[in-house]
Amino acid sequence: MSAFSLKMDIADNRFFTGETSSLFSRKQAQQARHFHQKIAGYKPTPLYALNELATLFGVRKILVKMSHSALA
Repeated sequence: MSAFSLKMDIADNRFFTGETSSLFSRKQAQQARHFHQKIAGYKPTPLYALNELATLFGVRKILVKMSHSALA
């Protein structure tokens, strides 16, 4: 149970169907990842767990992606 109370109006995403996109396939995603991995200085972007904030909000996990370090 969360000690934090937050009033949010959550709207359904009318565009989300749960289906994969024909515009961007898994193969294209793999090709893009491979391309970026070949760039000098590239390293995977780290994810940081905000465990205390997740507990405060009453959710299992909050992860923050720090993209500024991808091409250091």
